[in-house]
Parts: sequence; structure tokens; C-alpha cells
Amino acid sequence: MVPNFLQAFDVDDGRLPCPLRTRTVTAPQGLFLMNSEEVDRGSAAFAARLQKEAGADLGTAVDLGYRIVLARHPSSSEKDEAMTYLHDDPRG
Repeated sequence: MVPNFLQAFDVDDGRLPCPLRTRTVTAPQGLFLMNSEEVDRGSAAFAARLQKEAGADLGTAVDLGYRIVLARHPSSSEKDEAMTYLHDDPRG
């Protein structure tokens, strides 16, 4: 039995060898990520961690988020875009 999360991403069933996986990007994959409880829980936990570690300083939270998720600092344009998206509101 394959979990819904894995079915949305065309996971191999594991019963047969799979020397090559095909690449797929489908609308259900994007919708699953937008509407899944797993992603909501993970996002909330990540936001709580950033808020705890960075406080109300959004610039620090953006830097920390990039370091945790991408293992690098954001470029100046990436940081500007994130700050614009947040509209100086820590709840964002």
C-alpha cells in the first residue's frame, strides 16, 4: 500500500527493480503540496522555529530560513523579494 503523498509523486511500487525513474511534474503534485496537512504542519513548525530563533527581526528570519533550507545565504534580490512578500509583518 502506497501512501497518498507518494502516489501524487509517481513513486515506484517497490516490488520490481526500477533502474530509471521518469520525471513528472503534474498539477496534482502542486495541488497536493498546497493543500496537504503534512506541508501545513511542516510549514508551521518551520515558522515557529524561525520566530523563536530570530524573534521579530524579519531580515534575520529570512537569512536563517535560507541557511536552514538551502544551506546558503540569500542573494540580495532574494532577500528583497522575501521582505517585500512579508510586508514587514512577522506573521507572514
